[in-house]
Amino acid sequence: MCLVDGFTQDLDSADLLALQMRQLQKRPEDIARAADLLAAHRYKLKEDFKAKYRARLTRARYTPGTLVLVRNTAVEKSMDQKDKARYLGLYEVVRQTKKGSYVVKEIGLNGVVAAHGVAAFRVLPYFPRHQDMFAKLNDASAKAPPLDGRDETHSNDDSSSDEELTESE
Repeated sequence: MCLVDGFTQDLDSADLLALQMRQLQKRPEDIARAADLLAAHRYKLKEDFKAKYRARLTRARYTPGTLVLVRNTAVEKSMDQKDKARYLGLYEVVRQTKKGSYVVKEIGLNGVVAAHGVAAFRVLPYFPRHQDMFAKLNDASAKAPPLDGRDETHSNDDSSSDEELTESE
C-alpha cells in the first residue's frame, strides 16, 4: 500500500534514506496509483454498505387504493412524546407524485384529501387485524382455567359463605 516498494528489515541507512526520498517525491504515477487504490476501496465499501443495509434502503411503492398509516414526525422531536400518537390516520393512497411523495386521503371523514403530499419515508403499510383472530382468542380464553387456579364452583361457594357470616353477625 505504500507508494514505494522495496522496504525490508535488513536495509542499511543509505538505502532506507533513498527509499524515503523516493516516497517524498510524489511522482505522478505514484499519485495515480494511490488514487486508483482509494477509488477501488471506496467502491468496495459502498457495495458492502448496500449489501448490508439492502432491506433498509429499499422503499415500498404503494399503489392507489392502498391503506397506509403516516408516521407523526412532529411528535418525535417533542419533549412530551410519550403519550402522543406515533402514527396518524388510516389513509388511502390517491397517487404518488413525480418526486416520490404520496397524496393521501383520510378514511372515514368523507375522503378528505390531504392539502399537501406526505414524504415517502413517513408512509407505512396498514395491516388490518382479522376478526377470526379475535374469535380464536375468545375461544382460548373461555377454555382457560381461572387465574387464581380455583374452580369457579368453589369461588361461588366461598363468596356465599362469606355473605352468610356477615349476616349472622
